[in-house]
Amino acid sequence: MDDKNKKNLSNISNQLEPIKPSRTHQTISNPSNHLEPFKPLEPLELFNPPSNPHRTPTKPLRTPTKPHHTMLNFFNRKPAVRFKAVDCHSHLLPGVDDGVRSEEEALRILGVMERKGLERLWLTPHIMEDIPNTTNDLRERFRMLQGAYHGSIQLHLAAEYMLDNLFAERLAADDLLPLTEDKRYLLVETSYFNAPMNLHALLDDIRKHGYYPLLAHPERYEYMSMSDYHELKSAGIAFQLNLPSLTGAYGHHVQKKAEKLLKQGYYDLYGSDTHREGG
Repeated sequence: MDDKNKKNLSNISNQLEPIKPSRTHQTISNPSNHLEPFKPLEPLELFNPPSNPHRTPTKPLRTPTKPHHTMLNFFNRKPAVRFKAVDCHSHLLPGVDDGVRSEEEALRILGVMERKGLERLWLTPHIMEDIPNTTNDLRERFRMLQGAYHGSIQLHLAAEYMLDNLFAERLAADDLLPLTEDKRYLLVETSYFNAPMNLHALLDDIRKHGYYPLLAHPERYEYMSMSDYHELKSAGIAFQLNLPSLTGAYGHHVQKKAEKLLKQGYYDLYGSDTHREGG
C-alpha cells in the first residue's frame, strides 16, 4: 500500500467512533442447530452509515443497540481507495457455519452491499474440525446461491481454514478453496487466544504447496504482539484486515492494534467478516 492510501486510511480510522465489542471466538459443534451464545456483528447496521458521516461528534452519536459508525463508512468517504470495492471475507453462504442461515437472508445482505457499491465479494465459510465442511458441498451450495442472486456483485467462493489437524489433511490432499486476487491465497485463522504449536510449520507447508498464506483478522489475536506480526510479515505472510476493527467493533485494544498494523503497511487485503443480518 502506498503512503497516500495509508494516510487516507489512518485519517478514516481516526474519525470513527468505537462501538461495543459484539462477538467472541468460540467453536461450534453443531452449526445447523446451535443457538449462538454471543451477539454477532449486525451486517445491516454495518452497512448503514450515519446520515452525516463527516460530522465531528462532541458526544456519542449512538444508542447501545444502534451503532452509527460502521464498516460502510469506508465505502462512502472521500477520497476513495481501491480496496473498497472488494470484500475478501464474509460468511454469506447459507446454512454452512455461524453465518447466514437462509438464502433469503443472504440475498437481503447482498442487496445492501450492492447498493453501497460493492463490486466483488468472496464467500469464505469456515472449515475446521468442529465445522468440517467439504469442498464439494460448499461448491454445490455456492452454485445454488449464484442461481438465486441476480445482482451486480461478482461472487466468488473460497474458505476460511482453521489451522488444525483437518486443515493439515486437506492441505496434504490439495482439497482446498483458494482465494485468488493478485495471488493464490489460502485464508487461514487460529484461535484468538492461543497459537497452534506448529504455526510456522503449517504456514511453511502452505507455501510449499504453491499457495500464499493469508492470515485472517490478525489484529484480533490476543496472543500476538507487534514483534510477532513483524516476524510473520518478514516471512512473507499476507494479512487481511477486518474493517470493523477500525471502528472499535471488537474493542479498543483490537482497534489500536489494527491502527498500528495499518500504519506499518502490513495489510494486504480487506474484508467485512459479515456473518448475519441481525443479532
